[in-house]
Amino acid sequence: MNYLTKKHQMYYEDVNHLYYEEKLSIRHILRVIPVSKNTISRWIRTFAIENNLNDECLMRKRQLNASRPKVLEPMDVSDLRKQLAEMRMELRNKEKEIGERDKVLKEKDIELHRQRMRADFYDEMINVAECKFNISIRKKAQKRPYHYFSRNFWGVMPVRCLK
Repeated sequence: MNYLTKKHQMYYEDVNHLYYEEKLSIRHILRVIPVSKNTISRWIRTFAIENNLNDECLMRKRQLNASRPKVLEPMDVSDLRKQLAEMRMELRNKEKEIGERDKVLKEKDIELHRQRMRADFYDEMINVAECKFNISIRKKAQKRPYHYFSRNFWGVMPVRCLK
């Protein structure tokens, strides 16, 4: 089955020369010769059959395949299903752990909020006691700027003494 087209007459010998003697791959030959990949592959196969180069062709393929990264062998569908089920279980467990951590974090945020409110409450109690009883409860208290007392975290104005 020999196709005698213009391209065949022009490039057939060049393709075989590049492939068998120059040891170029089909992809490299495609860059040089304006013919489709299928045509080049067919020409190489027919040339190998006509010249009894099947052994050389197979050796060339083996050399090319040896340089490529190895592909994993196909697995059974049942093995894939088992792996998928295991991965889903791991995902569920991780989601549960994340949910538990979020819950603990929210509880700690609430506790921190309560402690801050408690500290602010005690601070205001001391301010009221100092104003009402005219005694100094805080020892060596630092003078704070006025804006510190203007509003606290919850927007409540602290009680100040007016003398």
